[in-house]
Amino acid sequence: MVATYEYVCAECGRFDIRSPIGAARPQLACPTCHADARRVFSPPMLGLLPKPWAALAQQEEQSGDEPAVVSQIPPKAGRTQAAVHPALAQLPRP
Repeated sequence: MVATYEYVCAECGRFDIRSPIGAARPQLACPTCHADARRVFSPPMLGLLPKPWAALAQQEEQSGDEPAVVSQIPPKAGRTQAAVHPALAQLPRP
């Protein structure tokens, strides 16, 4: 049986190679520039997913190779202030 394996070249980007199952190497020469390309793992048959799910799967996959850079501390995820009933506003607070 033959499977499709995905590789990524730093210069040329992603490309696919069809090879017998279990015979894929961790690195392979890029067919365009002949530089070393590393094997990447991707879920099979991603094209059959609904578009929103496919976008999320693609975003998750990219975060492993190219994580988003955080430039500032995220805001606190505190509770929002609920409107206080006027009768309760006069009660003593602990």
